[in-house]
Amino acid sequence: MKAKTILAACMVTVMALGMSNAKAQVRVKFGPKAAFTLNTMNYTEKTPEGCKEKNMEFSWKPGFSAGMFLDVRLNPTITLGTELFAARQGAHGTANVELPTTSGKYERDITTYWLQLPLLLKVSPFTGFNIELGPQFGYILAGEEYDEYTDNLRDWHYTTEIDSWMSRRGKFEQIEDDGREILSSFEYYKRWDMSVTGGVSYRIDFDLHGTSRSIGLIFGARYTYGLFNTLNTLKLSKKGEWQQEEVDSKNSSISAYVAVRF
Repeated sequence: MKAKTILAACMVTVMALGMSNAKAQVRVKFGPKAAFTLNTMNYTEKTPEGCKEKNMEFSWKPGFSAGMFLDVRLNPTITLGTELFAARQGAHGTANVELPTTSGKYERDITTYWLQLPLLLKVSPFTGFNIELGPQFGYILAGEEYDEYTDNLRDWHYTTEIDSWMSRRGKFEQIEDDGREILSSFEYYKRWDMSVTGGVSYRIDFDLHGTSRSIGLIFGARYTYGLFNTLNTLKLSKKGEWQQEEVDSKNSSISAYVAVRF
């Protein structure tokens, strides 16, 4: 219901802007866009026995995105924009392990790949500068988790309690000799996501000699916050059966991007 309400509001805004600018000279611009990102899932997970911390806090993880954008300028102040890009996101968590005979680190790395479609209202208070705001819709393409241990903890997960805890995350695809485990956990990710995104950008125009056309080089920064949880985990029911349960895991990202406008 929340997603439908936000989408309806965006459509009404677009229609109102289009009607109020019907007599304006509409200009369409497009080009490639690439971004460096910092991502997290605002996710906290209970650690298995032996960890010093009771919960593993997932922190920011670097990523990137690349794709295309399309801008429809209604007047010198208002522009409607959309983008379509592939993004590598995720989160990273670390916990300290303290056993009677040894100690070390246990790390979990989550990587997700998304196809993202933002719909943006861009307001330009002066030439070249834009304030951007709008919803962003995402579809997950792939998801994976990597569990890593320091060398002296390679056999830690083979203990009864750890093995039981790890098996709830999904069947192992592969167990490597260096202590890294690759989990088949794609089925635990929601397919769709919706976020709110906003930021600023600045464009520098370069005239093409001998023509009346120009190319714009755009630099921008944006913050994106997810509205819905994107991860399920497994919980033991009263009947003794493992069932999927939604957990607090909203995507967030900070991005710095560059784009070329034709």
